[in-house]
Amino acid sequence: MSAPDVTDAGLAPFESTGKLEVLAIRDSRLTGSGLKSISGLTKLRALDLAGSSQLDPAQLAQLSKLTELQD
Repeated sequence: MSAPDVTDAGLAPFESTGKLEVLAIRDSRLTGSGLKSISGLTKLRALDLAGSSQLDPAQLAQLSKLTELQD
């Protein structure tokens, strides 16, 4: 995805995409609201949020539900 164009609201439709396994959104301006949408993607195995500087550890904690994520 083109990260500068990705918004928190733009991620909302992903909540119902139960089969998504890989998602890369680099250099974005996402916040905790956007991560809430991602946290519902329980089949996600790979997630790349490199350069998403507005995210803090408390917001990233929402992703702990993603038990299929691999290093």
